[in-house]
Amino acid sequence: MGALYSEDGKSMFDRIVASDEAVKAIFDHFRNVGIAGAIAAVATWTFKHPASGALAYMSYVSAASLGFLAMFLLILNERHGHRKLEAAKVPLYWEFAARLVYGFALIALFSGAAARSS
Repeated sequence: MGALYSEDGKSMFDRIVASDEAVKAIFDHFRNVGIAGAIAAVATWTFKHPASGALAYMSYVSAASLGFLAMFLLILNERHGHRKLEAAKVPLYWEFAARLVYGFALIALFSGAAARSS
């Protein structure tokens, strides 16, 4: 069979579509990335629009805390996704393609969230 098909003749796409667990894992992963992106957007907005007066420093502390939380959640989710991808034992070119698309999606998500929160 060609490189895009497994030994049983099914394409990688067909194998994913046939697995409820795989589809759920993919959607859960990207939902979690979206949540981390939303937290990062709130952190950026809070930093750019601090409270006035004596509470201004609390805005910066809150923004920093939210920023660290967003990064922690994103890294946690990315590492979990990496472990799942390795466990799936997909061919190297699929893993490379997934990581490339995923990386560009994260750049777009976080840069877009930061730009819109100003």
